Amino acid sequence: GFSISLLLWRTSLSSCASCTRTNAVSGPVEGIVTLCIVYAFTGYVGGGSFWHQSMFASIGMPRFAFIPAIIYDLPWTDWYMVYGSVVLIFNTILSAMNVMAARRLRKENPITALYGLAPFFLTWTVIPIYLFLQPVILRQHLVPFVFFVGIVNAYSVGQMIVTHLTKSRFPMTNVLVLPLAFGVIDSLGPFLHDHIGVGWPSALGDGQYQIAFMFSCLGLAIGVYGSFVVDVIVTICDYLDIWCLTIKHPYVEKKEL
Repeated sequence: GFSISLLLWRTSLSSCASCTRTNAVSGPVEGIVTLCIVYAFTGYVGGGSFWHQSMFASIGMPRFAFIPAIIYDLPWTDWYMVYGSVVLIFNTILSAMNVMAARRLRKENPITALYGLAPFFLTWTVIPIYLFLQPVILRQHLVPFVFFVGIVNAYSVGQMIVTHLTKSRFPMTNVLVLPLAFGVIDSLGPFLHDHIGVGWPSALGDGQYQIAFMFSCLGLAIGVYGSFVVDVIVTICDYLDIWCLTIKHPYVEKKEL
């Protein structure tokens, strides 16, 4: 999700073809190829348990003294996260450099373009913080939370696509992040009180009300994103005088005289 958003951000702010350079790493492409390889290899070895063993041990690397035990024992799943983080950081830096270079060529301020990354970093800051503060969601209700996060990303991508096509201002807000930010602030009070002695009481707690809040966020996300999709489809169809899934004005071949 972040890679696709990054790609759209770079495209939106480097709109002229002569100013835009393709990154060495696309992001979404490498992710899809990696997933295909992982799924194919998982089917070949006959199960997913292979990925939970130490990567170094599974490839036959000896346990050298200079390699810390925590590094040597890292399973494939953790190395996959390391790989994804490295690619994401590398792609973010290249995209930022690309956008700044393009804006310099257009005699525009290159720094202000970086403000467009703020919504991405805000979203992907509150998500892990919320899961850290609410282990009940992380360990017992992660699947619906993943759906919620997916819709949040889809809404951001949809906003950027629409603004890019309509040449509107780059979207700097995502309303679906607000309830999650509230959840972080609400959960942060007891955490700070336990660790530094200063905090505030939680309105939701860490039990059934927190779970209900998370499912409410999921319902809100479905409603907001669903209405956004319908609104975009209806608006585009009305503007172009077309129908969505059928042909409104079929082509009629003229007969020659």
